[in-house]
Amino acid sequence: MVQLSRLLHLIAEQCNGATAEEDIADKVSQTYGKTVSPDNVHTLIEGKLRPLGVLAASDGSNPPVETSDPLLALKLRTQLLHPGLVGTLARLARPVFWPPVVVTVVAGLIAVTCGCSSCTDSDPGSVRPCSSPPSSCS
Repeated sequence: MVQLSRLLHLIAEQCNGATAEEDIADKVSQTYGKTVSPDNVHTLIEGKLRPLGVLAASDGSNPPVETSDPLLALKLRTQLLHPGLVGTLARLARPVFWPPVVVTVVAGLIAVTCGCSSCTDSDPGSVRPCSSPPSSCS
């Protein structure tokens, strides 16, 4: 399956092997609403449609079509965990997502981030009490 833009679709629709690029440009310009030159048609046919395998060459041959190999596609087509194990792990993790627990954890993170219990001097080994919280928490 190939997804084409509207312009490429209109050009491919007009290509029948007998229609000249000038005629294709005129028909596509009328339908598309913008001027499309014969040179644009030629460039799109040779640069986009033929390499995708949408249009054959004038001698009827098709160029070899490259198949894409998406880097982040999921290729592993096997079951990783048994559904019973997934259900058990979900039941064990359910208390962690209980709203009072979530609110307590978020409040604790805010308190740790904004409340300052100690600061470090330029000497990495020395620790002294902070006089005020960091400016990012005010």
